Amino acid sequence: MVCIVCQHPRDLSLCSRCRMVEYCGQTCQKKHFPVHKTICKAIMSARERLQREEADLRNRPADIFLPADVFTNSVGHFWGLTETRDYMTARSALIQKLDQMNTERSLNAALENILDCLRLNRSDNLGLRSPAVSIMLRLGKLQECYDFVKWWRQAGEDSHYDWGDTDLPFMDIRNANMFEPVGFFFNNKLGDLYHKAAVSLIKILLVFALCDEWHVDRLFRNKPLLVRDGIKRHLPYHQFIPSSTVVSFKMMNELREQVVASFKGVKSQNPHFWPFFRNPTHTLSQRDPEYMSPGDPDEALIAFKSMYLAFERYPKSLAVVEKLS
Repeated sequence: MVCIVCQHPRDLSLCSRCRMVEYCGQTCQKKHFPVHKTICKAIMSARERLQREEADLRNRPADIFLPADVFTNSVGHFWGLTETRDYMTARSALIQKLDQMNTERSLNAALENILDCLRLNRSDNLGLRSPAVSIMLRLGKLQECYDFVKWWRQAGEDSHYDWGDTDLPFMDIRNANMFEPVGFFFNNKLGDLYHKAAVSLIKILLVFALCDEWHVDRLFRNKPLLVRDGIKRHLPYHQFIPSSTVVSFKMMNELREQVVASFKGVKSQNPHFWPFFRNPTHTLSQRDPEYMSPGDPDEALIAFKSMYLAFERYPKSLAVVEKLS
């Protein structure tokens, strides 16, 4: 963590209101306050609303429609109980504000809330699994994001999966092979646009990581392995490569082909998504649509506004998008 203004890691303290931004002192905090105050107030308001809704839900007496201790006895299918919806909607509103703040602390808080909402309501009626992938990628959680996307794609393919059966496995994929072919994600137009764009970004970042490590092996081939490994640890994308990976020219070419295939897969699902990258400033300033349909510009706009923040986190990825589009 560093001061959001001067980037120094010294003696940090949190904003006493939202507790989501770090400052090294009052000078930086006062300087940042005109920028910070609106989202700070929004987060405090959303948090207070959620606290009220949770207290109301916990204090409601049980009846034929609402079980006692709903946070224990109704895990997995919250949305099916009408009485929980105000609480879930309030929690979704807080997640949106934490996401909007876009600091490491707020993104971690947003992701924690999303994962808990999915635990409470497996069928995800609020669509929280969509922005979750952008948040994971901005936090550098590539493997977790890939596992997450793969599970939801796998569950979507299974017409017999019972979303109400909490004894069934749920989001249990771990350490899936990020180098595997992308056909599984793009074999039809079903699925989440955010998730498919996330696969594209993951594949792009893996190409960067492999190329960097391959060049180190070539440039320092006469150096001991221990020295080469030490150099690799300082590469910007090194953390995305499993330690057992043996980098080869063939693997890099295969990944490049996966990038192209994933790009085409996103375009096939919604042809309006990638063109938004040509003028991001204008696109990000557009108002969110009230309604959208699969494949239309409004769906692409909503997905772009979230996913662009993930691509922007890795600037070299934007050059790849520009080249492919």
